[in-house]
Amino acid sequence: MTDLIVQKADGTGDSLTISYCPLSYAYSAVSKNAASADVSKALYNYHVAAKAYFA
Repeated sequence: MTDLIVQKADGTGDSLTISYCPLSYAYSAVSKNAASADVSKALYNYHVAAKAYFA
């Protein structure tokens, strides 16, 4: 997971942290457009292989 911290530029110190994973894109693509399913499956398979390689 990647944490993104967004802060307001007005100096109040207000911020928002967003946790994002590259597989979030894959889920979003599959849930919105069935034509993107093959690309998402390939991205997931790449993710699994990379985790196994670098583990």
